[in-house]
Amino acid sequence: MLAQICPRRLGLQYTVPLGDLGELGATADYYHSSPLSFVNTSLPAYDLVNARLDWRNVAGRPMDIGIYVTNAFKENYQAIGAVSGGGLGFNTAIYGAPRQYGLTLRYRFGS
Repeated sequence: MLAQICPRRLGLQYTVPLGDLGELGATADYYHSSPLSFVNTSLPAYDLVNARLDWRNVAGRPMDIGIYVTNAFKENYQAIGAVSGGGLGFNTAIYGAPRQYGLTLRYRFGS
């Protein structure tokens, strides 16, 4: 029974050295959540994919630039659900985050 409700994860990471230019790193991860049933409601299964690309030590400087995306395929999913309302049968569901993407910049002072 426990194996049916346990989340499944898979992550991949790859780094390419660029010599004096730094290094390029790529990361991707996959997450699967099985369906989960409650007394009078259930949460359907869902899958999430996230990815990230980083250029570390840009041109030999203590600076990193990265781009990322979470929930890459815009999965609309219920992350949390429960029966609430003191026995009145109200169902509560909280939806997970939508697709998000962005740019990160990091500078390491004192390096």
